[in-house]
Amino acid sequence: MNKFDNISRFVMPVIFVIILFAIPIFFNKTHSDINNLNIQISSNYEIYLEKLQSISASVDYQSKKKIIVLKSRDFIMKSNPKILIDNAYKIAELNYELCERYNQDPILILALQYYESRFDSLAISSAGAVGLCQIWPSTGRLLANGLGIQYHETILKNSRINVLMCVYYLNNLFSIYNDVRFVLAEYNGGPRNAYFLRIGSNDISSETKQYVNAVILLYNKLKDEFNT
Repeated sequence: MNKFDNISRFVMPVIFVIILFAIPIFFNKTHSDINNLNIQISSNYEIYLEKLQSISASVDYQSKKKIIVLKSRDFIMKSNPKILIDNAYKIAELNYELCERYNQDPILILALQYYESRFDSLAISSAGAVGLCQIWPSTGRLLANGLGIQYHETILKNSRINVLMCVYYLNNLFSIYNDVRFVLAEYNGGPRNAYFLRIGSNDISSETKQYVNAVILLYNKLKDEFNT
């Protein structure tokens, strides 16, 4: 047996032992790297899904808004042929914007405006109600105070302020009644008529009763047509 054989007999077991210790360490490190890679891939995938859902929600929102605004515009022009397409679009977009601010339905506002003014921003009723949503000056003064707006009767002819007051008013009424029938009854005929409607009294004004039924009927019809 030569000198090399003696060295080999000593070295080989040592190398074998080193390999035995090294293999688990290598595989543990590899397994750890794979786990970290899986975690990173999973995290990136979740971020991707969140972004995709955000984009999808944005597209859905824009599509819904476009449908409602354009169909509202067409309905306004059909209801009042004197209104030009640009003005009809401005009213429809204004309704959507302000309703979104107070979490109200722009289609309900559209139905209300139809019976209130036929979308005439300068309309004045025999009782003195003004504008698209027929705001009474006394009511307008209270609403302006709640909104922090300096009141003057001329502001009721401003379409943005008129619709803002209407939406703000409806938002407050819904917090009281949580029922569109009673909300519309008070909007048209005051709290007295809303009370009569709520208790089923025959003392309710016939005008208010007809108004509530007509607005709700049109509201439901438009919702079906708009597919919302």
